[in-house]
Amino acid sequence: MSGIFYCSIENIKDNYEQAFLSSGYLYGEAPFTTGLACRKELIFRESHLKRLSIFIEYMMGDNIDFHLNRIILEIDEVLSRITEDHHYMRITLFKTLNGSLEFFIWSEPRRPDVDNISVDLIESDPDGNYPNSLKLPNYSFSFKKRGLAREKGFQDIAFFNDNKELLDLTTSSFVFIEGEKIVFNELRPGVLDSISVHQFKEWCAAQGRAIKHQIIKVSELSQYDAALAFNAFTGPRLIDKIGNTSYLKNELIITLINDYIDDVGNPWPKKKL
Repeated sequence: MSGIFYCSIENIKDNYEQAFLSSGYLYGEAPFTTGLACRKELIFRESHLKRLSIFIEYMMGDNIDFHLNRIILEIDEVLSRITEDHHYMRITLFKTLNGSLEFFIWSEPRRPDVDNISVDLIESDPDGNYPNSLKLPNYSFSFKKRGLAREKGFQDIAFFNDNKELLDLTTSSFVFIEGEKIVFNELRPGVLDSISVHQFKEWCAAQGRAIKHQIIKVSELSQYDAALAFNAFTGPRLIDKIGNTSYLKNELIITLINDYIDDVGNPWPKKKL
């Protein structure tokens, strides 16, 4: 296997059953965070640690600092071993059958795909039983649908619910531009409390940009000047098309995104017209 793998279970080769017979494999309870390690630094590090602390509280209820410090120690060890400029990093938590909290870190050399994308629309019935901050490995349906969309020439898919409200993409979240306003999709089932969107929102607020939160209707997609897809690994990506709605490249929007990329340390290539 390329890259770096660490598991917190001691002597994992001799005790592998503790990883397989766990809440993650048996019940799908394996919350995770993914991000970009760039030049030995985890981009948006503090936000990832905050997300992990939320996971720990959800799974264990207490001893949050103890468990988080265990994870931080190994994150830093993995970062110190990286020799490439860009790594995909995933940190996954799970519980063994005896109730102990364990985790693994997987990091591999991978450059973020920053090209523009076109997006197909798929109806979905999101699970509202979990908090929006809990990122679970339930991608089987999404990846299957995305594979079918790629056969039709799309690069990704976006989901909508039975009220025709736009939700998330497969592994990214939406941000829209409407005139001078930056429009963020309201949190609800099917919309992740995204680290990358939160970071962009804070940056926009600091820049004095007008910010708006609202439910995005599929029928209203044409009213926006631009659509962006955000996740913590690929950063902001311009969307050329969602379903039948197309978006043109705009110099002001390109400048906005490039200014943001500058201010977070240039972990992604600049956008071009």
